[in-house]
Amino acid sequence: MQMIALHDLGRINAQILCQPDLHVGRVIELSGQDITSKDLQDAFSRAAGHPIHYQRFSEELLSENNFLKRLTALVDNGVVAGIADIAALEREFGPMLRVEQWLSGPGKTLFENALSAEPSSIGLR
Repeated sequence: MQMIALHDLGRINAQILCQPDLHVGRVIELSGQDITSKDLQDAFSRAAGHPIHYQRFSEELLSENNFLKRLTALVDNGVVAGIADIAALEREFGPMLRVEQWLSGPGKTLFENALSAEPSSIGLR
């Protein structure tokens, strides 16, 4: 699937808003990186210094939560995979932040806080 760092999303939106005549009438699919669950697992594991395992939602959880079930179906059938031309976006708007860069930069403190947080239960509605 494709994803974009909030930093890049804000930066690109600011460029568009500051130059509206260049972008009027355009529809722009934004993304900064094509990434798989394995890529995420590997990047988070390297940043943590220990294995972080990707685990898909269990069928039991999906049967109990319609929102997650619908979201998972959209991922599975490719609807949310993304079709952005990342190379063209980078030519127009500059380099995009990759997950590894985010984990060692703007996201480092957030990730470290998440790693050191006390375990808690998560309630999904």
